[in-house]
Amino acid sequence: MDLSTVRSRLLTGDYQSLDEFIAQIQLIWDNCKLYNMAGSGIYKICEKMERSYNRELTKFKNAQGLIGKRTAREKQQDDAGEAVSADAKKDLCARIRKLPADHITKFA
Repeated sequence: MDLSTVRSRLLTGDYQSLDEFIAQIQLIWDNCKLYNMAGSGIYKICEKMERSYNRELTKFKNAQGLIGKRTAREKQQDDAGEAVSADAKKDLCARIRKLPADHITKFA
């Protein structure tokens, strides 16, 4: 997922809900932080863009009377407990990469 794909989907009306749009944008931020070194230029730009996006999203939600209403993603995170950290995701990816191919295909 990338911002140009999100823009294209917005322009063509492909999103079925605000939650779907928010989830796609969050996926971009999460992936950027997962696949780039913490403290790197790209990581820092991602954090800055995410903060700016969150401010604008809050303004939008406020203007639309949506403040205080949780998104489906927020509800899901509450149900699952705390959100998974980038470090935990990196650790999981590293462990998966170490698995022999025959172990991975057993579950496919």
